[in-house]
Amino acid sequence: MILVTGVLDLQPGTRDAYLEASRPYIRAARAINGCTTFVVAADPIEENRVIVHELWRDRGALTAFRSSGPSDQLFSMIERVDIREMHVQDPASPERILAWLATSDLAHSEAFYTRFFGRPPDTRPMHGLVEWMYETSGGMQLFVSPEDAGHGCVTLLVQDVEHERARLQAAGLAPSAIQDGMANRFVQLHDPDGNRVVLHGSTSWKR
Repeated sequence: MILVTGVLDLQPGTRDAYLEASRPYIRAARAINGCTTFVVAADPIEENRVIVHELWRDRGALTAFRSSGPSDQLFSMIERVDIREMHVQDPASPERILAWLATSDLAHSEAFYTRFFGRPPDTRPMHGLVEWMYETSGGMQLFVSPEDAGHGCVTLLVQDVEHERARLQAAGLAPSAIQDGMANRFVQLHDPDGNRVVLHGSTSWKR
């Protein structure tokens, strides 16, 4: 989410005209898919000031609106601009998504995934739980739960399926042959409990 907020100080006596001339741009902004809030309002204290408050879901939506831009008439009424832009966390959006797989034998499965990821677990948050984490793309949890073991599946998106398959073979694991889908390629293998792990690659995928 992108928050745009601040004030515009206007030429004396032009505020009503500025607000009236702003109406088409406010309507246009609110009609853009990606604009959640767009307000230009009179400051209740300063008679030549307006308050700007915008909230956008993504940069593309904001750029689409800015490219159309307000008119020269609006710009001519502005004396000073004090507008700030900042990124804010959408409270409805998770910060990170973690995959979860169950195991009946943590030591055995941990050894498997240590070879799979090429490193030991990054964290051990509690007894019976280990995690491999990636800074921007989430991670995977492995948890002792014998009744659930063997019923899970996790898919990882990778850039180069051939490279990853060769790496897994070199680590002593047994990935399947590469399979071709309509717009992707993938390999799969099973961990010691029978959970399925899929490596999915596409020519259009970028990390």
